[in-house]
Amino acid sequence: MRAITKGAEPVSLTTHRAQPHSDYGNYAAKDDIRNSMVAEQHGLCCYCTSRIRVDNMKIEHWLCQSGYQHAQLDYGNLLAACKGGEGKPVEQHHV
Repeated sequence: MRAITKGAEPVSLTTHRAQPHSDYGNYAAKDDIRNSMVAEQHGLCCYCTSRIRVDNMKIEHWLCQSGYQHAQLDYGNLLAACKGGEGKPVEQHHV
């Protein structure tokens, strides 16, 4: 994994987190996060440094959502990753 300097989180995420019963699943503006992360990561996957785009990436939670529910909306816990070989045989997956 490469070092990533996180910038300011999108305003939509700050606003969503302040709402009652907010969680990652009901956050509708995920493209705001994607745009922000691709820009701050210079279009590179956090794991393998392959090129990523907003329309061809996934949002990775460094601390998993199931074990760290308190961090699911923490922008510092979110990273942009490539799809890691999704759709290919398992032995070709890398993330």
